[in-house]
Amino acid sequence: MNKENVEAIYPVPAAHQPMLFHAIRGGDDRGFLHYGCVIDGAFDPDAFRAAFEHVVTRHAALRTSFHYEGLDQPLAVVLKRAPLPVDVLDWRDRPADEHRSALDAFLAEDKARGFDLTKAPLMRLTLIRLSDTAWQEVWSLHHLLVDGWSAFLVLGELFAAYDRLAHGEAVDDAPARPYRDFAQWLGRRDAARAEAWWAEALAGITEPTPIDAIAGPARATDAIRPERLDVTPATTEALEALAKREQLTLNTICATAWAHVLASYAAHDDVVFGTTVSGRPADLPGVERMVGAFTNTVPVRIALDRGESLASGLRRVRDEQLAMREHEWLPIAEIQAASEIPARHTPFETLYLYQNYPWDGSLADLVRDCDVRDFRWDNTTDVPLTAVALRDATLELWIHHDANRITADAARAILADWSATLDAIAADARTFADLPAATRGPAAERPADTAAPPADASPAPAPGDAFVEPRTDAERLVAELWRETLGVDDVSIHDNFFDLGGSSVLLMKAVTQLEKEHGFKLNPWEMVFQSLEQVATVCDERMKAVAASGGPPKRGLAGRLFGRKRKS
Repeated sequence: MNKENVEAIYPVPAAHQPMLFHAIRGGDDRGFLHYGCVIDGAFDPDAFRAAFEHVVTRHAALRTSFHYEGLDQPLAVVLKRAPLPVDVLDWRDRPADEHRSALDAFLAEDKARGFDLTKAPLMRLTLIRLSDTAWQEVWSLHHLLVDGWSAFLVLGELFAAYDRLAHGEAVDDAPARPYRDFAQWLGRRDAARAEAWWAEALAGITEPTPIDAIAGPARATDAIRPERLDVTPATTEALEALAKREQLTLNTICATAWAHVLASYAAHDDVVFGTTVSGRPADLPGVERMVGAFTNTVPVRIALDRGESLASGLRRVRDEQLAMREHEWLPIAEIQAASEIPARHTPFETLYLYQNYPWDGSLADLVRDCDVRDFRWDNTTDVPLTAVALRDATLELWIHHDANRITADAARAILADWSATLDAIAADARTFADLPAATRGPAAERPADTAAPPADASPAPAPGDAFVEPRTDAERLVAELWRETLGVDDVSIHDNFFDLGGSSVLLMKAVTQLEKEHGFKLNPWEMVFQSLEQVATVCDERMKAVAASGGPPKRGLAGRLFGRKRKS
């Protein structure tokens, strides 16, 4: 890396480190994203390339790489210059009816290429000529760079800049506020205060709220499938009128309706599900136009009182959501550590999202000489079921489900229950007891060839790795930590955390617990790649350092990145 080309260095926010672990370890990497559309008309590919370079220059987050080897914590490195890779393909000799299948194949191959996270930019542009006038645009990038809000900010700036450049007009060259300002804001938060708030908010919750349509244990899968149902214009208008009348948001109404559906399936009125929050603090000026990865996934608890008036209940949920805003920056691993949910459980089995990005989807409005259509982007998720409410022309409801654990019929039944709940709310249901009971859709059935292994199945031992009981105090400490975190009975000194069923979130829980209970920091990367025996050796050294001097010596961030000696 050329030091002269480095603009900034800062720690990767803890909330985004699990995604970084997934990407570095490989395999089930759902952080790879595609955004694309068809541009038809008097399109100028050179101007489009220049417009994208302009946007990359303005936003530091798009020039960021990530580094971890030999470091106590992962670091983000922003370069001053990071030229955008651009590929141009010509498919004009292919029949038009083959373009869709060819695009699907290209996207799969492009995702398989992945990115080297240590080399910026973690993005590339592909322009595919479909006809004499039509082009398929594909923006490939890693989710570590941007969240959904930021992606649409980038796209809006991109097409606006392209239109001006294509017509020989000047573009705004003013640099945008850098993402590192947000990282520094995070560094000033009071973690103890946030942990205390979450401990109270989740008091009494000891396991995730189940939903009986989900079958089988979790496992790595790319089989995420969408199902969609459109709410009628009349219901959409009635819900928005209710929101205005009661000083609510449509998000609050949709989330409460989802809580009712989840409660019906779980037969329990106190439910917990996950949600992805924007993560953009109101006290950081200009944050709404900043580009980067701000989002965080946190648990939402909604307790339904069936005798409570619907208006009162919705206002209560609104107030609880507002109170959460102050503490929603805390990483999920630390939230769970503060709760009563055991580390061996995930805090939630379903995720609820409300999408209302700062752009209405009409890129054509930004471009004078082209028709922009067929916009598509990826949806990434790490839970078996994600419920999405999207405000477009009308309210759209989506279920993104793991097809290995939830059938399409079950997903459609859940959508119907959610929609029926919103219809009842729009029709002036007076109390929560007036809302319709869920139909409890058909039980999920897994195809025989994709059936998941039994929940208590243990990973097969690697050839030549005979089971060896932990022998030293440090090995026993790590083994007990892994048993508690992963819910396994037997741990060998040759075992690897991820081979035993660990995940990036569970990894962060384990590292957090070590620091809180034993007073030393463990480099997460060591637990990712090393055996229990190797991890225990590091822990033993750290415990001795704590006993001798209160902690290992610390060095500056730049020194750890540029000043370390490389391994021979």
